[in-house]
Amino acid sequence: MNKARFEVRVATRADKREILSLCRRAVRRDYVPMFLDEFIRDGSLFVAFDQGRAVGIVNYTRCLGGDGWLGQARTDPDYRRGGVATAIVRACCRHAAVHGAKYVRLWSLRTNTPAQITVKSIGFREVAVFRRLMKRAGRRTGESHLIVQRRPEGAWRLARGSELLRESSGYASMGTEFVKVGPKVFSEAVAAKKLARVGDNVCYIDDNVWGDKWKAPLEFTGLAGDVGLMLDEAERFAGMKGKREVHTYFAVGSKSLRTARRKGYKIVDWGKEAVLFEKSVRPSRA
Repeated sequence: MNKARFEVRVATRADKREILSLCRRAVRRDYVPMFLDEFIRDGSLFVAFDQGRAVGIVNYTRCLGGDGWLGQARTDPDYRRGGVATAIVRACCRHAAVHGAKYVRLWSLRTNTPAQITVKSIGFREVAVFRRLMKRAGRRTGESHLIVQRRPEGAWRLARGSELLRESSGYASMGTEFVKVGPKVFSEAVAAKKLARVGDNVCYIDDNVWGDKWKAPLEFTGLAGDVGLMLDEAERFAGMKGKREVHTYFAVGSKSLRTARRKGYKIVDWGKEAVLFEKSVRPSRA
């Protein structure tokens, strides 16, 4: 297979049929077709072609704070280990640099050895490991005391150097991406009305961008304070919003993870050991 034949570019509506065919070949009961129109409309889906045939995709997302996130990677089974993913990820990194990102991140299951070999060969390094947990909501009674933050300064002072962020090496799940938490991230989270607080406890809450199609859970991330208290509040908040579940990530081996487990949170099968990778990208000087 001649790797030089791969053409990598942003997908257009004219590519939809080819991409759908790729998804059917690559993943059984794939969810990507459900959101393909949004990905194409957002101009964020990168596709590799071999003589007009779609052989791989990766979706690029701008995270809170401006860094990039790579997800929804698919490769044609006939082209695996042929350089497809490498070509697309490199194109995404160039795109990220041009748009002012300092880092690009992605995650992979610990058991997905081929994917980890690929991303490490491109220059990604492992920075943290998380477990995804969930719990049914709706049993909590009473109103949540979570208050959406209007200003980032006070919340950031509480979160800066918090035990929760130390446990996760400063990274946190916000929406469907992981970010390196800092003042700019907090400012954008406040602007998006997704940063909440109860007393000196700070967390991130999100309805999940794919909620309408999946009846998605409430996404919760503790950033500072008492994890147990915030999980209780998140469950009440989810009940108020009609959400059936609360989903969250905690660093493997952390005290926070043990607290969540004691409160009945179960590990999600596909997130038993999610390894977070990061790569620095050089901003464009153009």
